[in-house]
Amino acid sequence: MKFAFLVAILASMMSTFIQAQEVNDPDTRSKLIALEQVWNATINSKDTKALESLLDQGFVYVHFDGRVLTKAEVLAALRLLAVQESVTESIAVHVHEGVAIVTGTFLLKRVENGKPFETRGHFLDTWIPKNGGWVCIASQGIAMDPQQAAEILRLRLGLEDARLRAAQ
Repeated sequence: MKFAFLVAILASMMSTFIQAQEVNDPDTRSKLIALEQVWNATINSKDTKALESLLDQGFVYVHFDGRVLTKAEVLAALRLLAVQESVTESIAVHVHEGVAIVTGTFLLKRVENGKPFETRGHFLDTWIPKNGGWVCIASQGIAMDPQQAAEILRLRLGLEDARLRAAQ
């Protein structure tokens, strides 16, 4: 009876030790930073196939202008995005049991309706281990300048209104 109790305690301690190793594993942090760098490169090169491999099928993105996009919508938007440069300026990885949260800041230079825009913001990406690697299940972008995000949204709504009127 005492032996079974000791085995149970030892197993519990080993489980906690293994979980702690996963959470504090520098290789996991390095892998996630590398995946974020690949993501950034896909934006610069408009490589939708590479981006598709990083995103889970159920991926959801909350854009800094307020839109909520699916994986398919994000990939379609990447094809249309007039990006001049996308740069990740800082990054932090927070690994928990079964999930990783990556936060950081970004600079995105692009053209919107013929007008150049430079957006600086924060991002929050949620990654889970899947099929021997990591996939992103959710992402959120937050513009540091809310007025600029509102202006981008007004431009987009104006374009959509014009497209709807032209289609009628």
